[in-house]
Amino acid sequence: MHRLSASPGGWDPSVEGVIFVEQTPAPLVFLTAADTEIQTLAGAIAHLPQDFPAIRAANLLQLQQQLTIDTYGETVLTAAKVIVVRLLGGRGYWPYGLEVLKELAEEEGTALIFCRGTIALIRI
Repeated sequence: MHRLSASPGGWDPSVEGVIFVEQTPAPLVFLTAADTEIQTLAGAIAHLPQDFPAIRAANLLQLQQQLTIDTYGETVLTAAKVIVVRLLGGRGYWPYGLEVLKELAEEEGTALIFCRGTIALIRI
């Protein structure tokens, strides 16, 4: 699993250029805005069976630009069988990303699991 450095406030378009999240594909992808959830997942991986499918995780704060989302979708998400998204703030928080995920799921047959901040499932 790759670890991403977190910066307070996420991406600032007036200061930073395009950000690309470079990861290899995996059958299971977890997307969240909480670094603590990514750290917890990283710790849990050591306790999974040897034959458990590979897992990738990325911080949604690093997936804010449309080009970044499209590239990550093409290079990582298209190979996923299951994508879990913990979406704080609902649809308005990550609208373009949700559009990409919906299209990808329809084309690739990927299972999507969305969780709100309260861990209740939502529909897109």
